[in-house]
Amino acid sequence: MANRRKNQGPKSGYKGGTNRSWKALSQDVGEAPVTPFAWRKRLIPIFKGLLACAVFSAVCYGIYSLSGKVDSMQRSVLSGVGNHPEIQEIRFQTDGVLTESFVKEHLNLYEGAALVNVDIFDIKQRLEEFEQIRSATVERSIANAFINIRVLERHPIFKMVVQGPTGSELRLVDSDGASFKAHGFSRNTLLRLPAIGGVALRSNGGRYQPIEEIISLNHLQATIREMTPRWFSAVSSIVLRQKSSQSGLLGHYFVMRTDWCDELILDPESLEAQLIRLDRLMEELIAGGVDLGKRRLQVVDLTVDDRAIVRFDLARTPHRKREHLL
Repeated sequence: MANRRKNQGPKSGYKGGTNRSWKALSQDVGEAPVTPFAWRKRLIPIFKGLLACAVFSAVCYGIYSLSGKVDSMQRSVLSGVGNHPEIQEIRFQTDGVLTESFVKEHLNLYEGAALVNVDIFDIKQRLEEFEQIRSATVERSIANAFINIRVLERHPIFKMVVQGPTGSELRLVDSDGASFKAHGFSRNTLLRLPAIGGVALRSNGGRYQPIEEIISLNHLQATIREMTPRWFSAVSSIVLRQKSSQSGLLGHYFVMRTDWCDELILDPESLEAQLIRLDRLMEELIAGGVDLGKRRLQVVDLTVDDRAIVRFDLARTPHRKREHLL
């Protein structure tokens, strides 16, 4: 009996003791708990996939829309070329005095002409061959049927008379020394421009080259405006007179005609010092009772050392002339 009891195993569900069999353990397995961090980590690949699909769809739609627009534009252009549209408008812009009608006449270009027959490169070349135009820009819009022309003109600062193939002709000169025929300028504008003489005007291939003496003339005008503008409110002419070969001097003098003097002679080599002397001289003459509004000076020569030669008519004997060395 005792042995039989010893051989009997533990009763079912017995939990006592330390030596338990693995068979007595519960074999049921549940799902592992999911933390918030693990949940977000699972969603990241899903979001990336959805975002990639959205970007890909947007790119495809953009390419499709762009190709549709380009195809529509090409069909529009080809349709316009096939129908030979006419010029509906010619737009003209300038910074000078030329007018739209003058440009149309010069180019023989008018509304109603076939738009596709217009060579914008030829128009640009023909405009820039016109002496008064410095540069030109020409654009054509087939969709809107217009020609857009913009020009930059030369702005004159002098005028001169030259002997051309058909006789004497008036030409204007800009600050670069380029000369051109006057088109569109008012009579008052032409009268106010000082005339220049004694300059060399050379031609090459039927076109006049820039005047080399323009650098000296520009310096004269700039210095006068800066130092003594009140004595040069009106200058009617500037002549470059060559220095006497007997004196051994090279270069030229400026011989200017103003509203108060027939011949004002200046030397470009010492221009600033001469203008200072001129200002002092004029103040002395006015203080001495000379009324420049009623009597013009004949000659004021400032090229002799540090002195000035002044020649003017005597008030009581207007036909006599007297020369003073001041």
